[in-house]
Amino acid sequence: LKNETGFSAVRITDTTKFLASPTRARVVEGEEAPTPEEMQAIFALPAAPATARELSKLTLRRRLRALGKEEAFDAALDAIPHARADWVDAQSLRTDDALFTSSAPALKAALGLTDEQFAELIA
Repeated sequence: LKNETGFSAVRITDTTKFLASPTRARVVEGEEAPTPEEMQAIFALPAAPATARELSKLTLRRRLRALGKEEAFDAALDAIPHARADWVDAQSLRTDDALFTSSAPALKAALGLTDEQFAELIA
């Protein structure tokens, strides 16, 4: 739960409330401080989805070329906002990237691929 200061309130015990932010934390009620394991759990980043993959741009480009879809892909990069700039700057493609996931339906349609073909393309 967020309070008015932007801190997350986490109940450690019945008598202790612990306020945590990415930059500081403190016990505000009671006497017990969180253990190192509890601190790690409080500040842990969520794990990437198990289905997330990283694909090199060269691998993707070669797969598209083999399917005869390279020109359609280039056109799609120009049609999807920010896609061309991100493509140029990226070293690889992550399937859990926000721009990729939001653009995937448009990209799939532009390439004329079924769900199965698209999944195979990025596998």
